[in-house]
Amino acid sequence: MVSTPKNALADRDAIEHNLTILGLVMFQNELKSDAADTIYQLREGDTRCIMITGDNALTACYIAREYRMMRGTSKGVLGDVAATNDQGSIGLLHAQECDEMVAQPALELAFTGQAFNYLARVNELPRFLLHIRIFGCRTLAEKTDVIAALMTAGVITEASVVSPFTSKDKSIASVVELHARKDAAHLQRCLPASNS
Repeated sequence: MVSTPKNALADRDAIEHNLTILGLVMFQNELKSDAADTIYQLREGDTRCIMITGDNALTACYIAREYRMMRGTSKGVLGDVAATNDQGSIGLLHAQECDEMVAQPALELAFTGQAFNYLARVNELPRFLLHIRIFGCRTLAEKTDVIAALMTAGVITEASVVSPFTSKDKSIASVVELHARKDAAHLQRCLPASNS
């Protein structure tokens, strides 16, 4: 581990100067084989799938496209913090441009952890939250922040409401079954009682 002043981390050339590559380690973390089909079934059933990951947001975009979470014709836009000053972040887009952008149906937003945290800090997160498909670069604690924000927005429910429908199967395909059971339970509650 090299100890450097914080400002030196911004200069990649300085850090990499006179280094010798000793080896290369590659990691491949593949999704389960049924993931693409399950995501497709959920999407066709009007369930909006999102990804909350510790991976880099651009890596997550690639995975989302490979597994049909994002439609092939959609355009991906990365939300990140560009620069900071004493007043906070300096954005590249004005509010009206952002509103016009998120209103486009063929647009998929991928936000880094820094962008999410900044928007939460300046109370702008609700404006973008339901348009974000990928929440990248999130720690475990930050993943719970995303879930809490989605719960506040009313688009997900707490686990105790879902727990009667959970599955012991470790396959993502269980989500389709869970969705079907939830729909059946909701339908059963809505049907009038028979007078027989």
